Amino acid sequence: MQIQFLETHATPISHELRAVVADVLAVASADVRAALPGFDDPFVVTVRHDRRVNAVTGEMGRLVTDRWLDWAVDPDRESRPADIARSRLRSSFVHESHHAVRARLVADAKPNPIGPESPVDRSLLVPVRTDWLIQIAVEEGLATRFEQDLCPDEAGLGWGDYAGTPIAAWTEELVAAGRGSYVDWFFDLPDGRQHVGYRVGAYVVDEAIRRSGRTAADLVGAPVVEVLALAGIAVAAPAR
Repeated sequence: MQIQFLETHATPISHELRAVVADVLAVASADVRAALPGFDDPFVVTVRHDRRVNAVTGEMGRLVTDRWLDWAVDPDRESRPADIARSRLRSSFVHESHHAVRARLVADAKPNPIGPESPVDRSLLVPVRTDWLIQIAVEEGLATRFEQDLCPDEAGLGWGDYAGTPIAAWTEELVAAGRGSYVDWFFDLPDGRQHVGYRVGAYVVDEAIRRSGRTAADLVGAPVVEVLALAGIAVAAPAR
């Protein structure tokens, strides 16, 4: 695996951040390789400063291709970039690595969904992703559960927490919606609900795991309709 630090005169990358990134990725990549044999070289991780990141964590990881992860960290946060890397880089890398292997194994799987307002989309060439909402939900649910398996002691974003929600009804709603806006369904719906797509994805994958006894790593190459079937949901991709 290669690590490339992208810096400018205005935003130099500190020696401390470089060392933390190298240490975190050395351990995380070994753990991913052990869990997902399909994760192999060549694989590149680019690291750069960018203020257009996740408002909660101060960083953002995006899979640009199935062999390129771009990780950005805000240099102006009260938490220093090196500290953010210590707390968040492993989770981000593990999550995106599941997407990467899945994209190689499943023909209709793509790297992370990127909307027109994405910070990475403004600066990098990113492939177009499906707008089939339940597919995106399943992809994210699998990557989130894989992240939790390999990072049990790290606090996640909580976007996949569906406790106390009418999750079965939301699942039916998302399936019925077919194709739609990733930004609306996975972040903020006009009716005020947040992260419905992520919550549904976590629920579907949890059901598939519970019923089948398989893990998110085991399901990395399973087509979306198979994961849905394991969860007890029969659905076919909607026509374009």
